Amino acid sequence: MRELYLIRHGNAVPEQPLTDHQRALTDSGIAEAIQAAEFLQKHGVVSQTLIHSDALRTTMTAETIAKTLNPHPILLSSAMLYNAPVEKWQEVINELDDQLITVIAVGHNLGISRFATYLHGDFLPEMQTCSIYGFQFDVDSWRDVGMGTGQLILQFSPTV
Repeated sequence: MRELYLIRHGNAVPEQPLTDHQRALTDSGIAEAIQAAEFLQKHGVVSQTLIHSDALRTTMTAETIAKTLNPHPILLSSAMLYNAPVEKWQEVINELDDQLITVIAVGHNLGISRFATYLHGDFLPEMQTCSIYGFQFDVDSWRDVGMGTGQLILQFSPTV
């Protein structure tokens, strides 16, 4: 059994004059990330490992969530998850270490929303900032996670 929690990054500052990679979270984006973390904590989600794209806004979202859930989290940055299509998401998840049972992944739209729909096998609405789709997979290895293998077990959207 495996669990994966997909989270879209929090609200970020506009692109100008920064590059897209340099965009930080706004105050409301930080508040969204805190709300998401508190929701996960309230629902008993425990994850030592958070993976995220290498963009600043996903890094900040992952760090904010990690501080609430685990005093010593493992944060893994992946350039492959920056604006990743479904195929890249699939590759990153399939390559996860099978010692990991529960993983939180922070990414960008539209890829993360499309990946959620792919895992579910049925349409799911586009993710808003810091919203969560949590999936459970009846598999022994992350390599077996694929289209339609995820049972949606948790859903959240912040109210900031």
